[in-house]
Amino acid sequence: MMASRVIVPILIAAAIGLYSVAADAQSLGDVARKEAARRGSAPPVGKTYTNENLTPDFTTPAPPAEVAPPAKDSTVPASAPADDASKKAEREEAEKWGVTPRDQQEPAPADELNEEFWRSRATLIKARLANQNAQVLQLRQHLAALPAGGDERAVAERTMEKAVTNLDHLNAEWGRFEKQARERKVPESWIR
Repeated sequence: MMASRVIVPILIAAAIGLYSVAADAQSLGDVARKEAARRGSAPPVGKTYTNENLTPDFTTPAPPAEVAPPAKDSTVPASAPADDASKKAEREEAEKWGVTPRDQQEPAPADELNEEFWRSRATLIKARLANQNAQVLQLRQHLAALPAGGDERAVAERTMEKAVTNLDHLNAEWGRFEKQARERKVPESWIR
């Protein structure tokens, strides 16, 4: 008796659920048919991409443009203003960072490691070390001026840790450079 009291409401709820699912499925079908009819009559939206309107092969470089020969009566080469601007930008970089983009290029191949290479590489590493030492010193002074605790001090301490890590890496780079110079029997005067 007790079981029939529980089972009857469950059966009624299941029947109502099945009826509503069947009714929803029927109405969803009607909705789908109406939507398909609407889309069929609507004009297409957006651009269609085909092989004709795409670049055939974007990985191959375009052929070089023809360059007109320079005028014979010209006294100043056409590349002079650009050269001046690039030299000015390089000087500004050197003043700001202690290095220039040319300094950061790949080293010369092993058979071309001459005095100029060793001197320029040593100068580059020394300049980077000097800049990093100056940054660490500046951060130490800034940290000394900050009160203990606080968000600004925490940020400054993290920045200081990164700067010290970078300084350690640069010192290691200098050590590797000196070792390489010794192995290749480079005169000491070239790297000092």
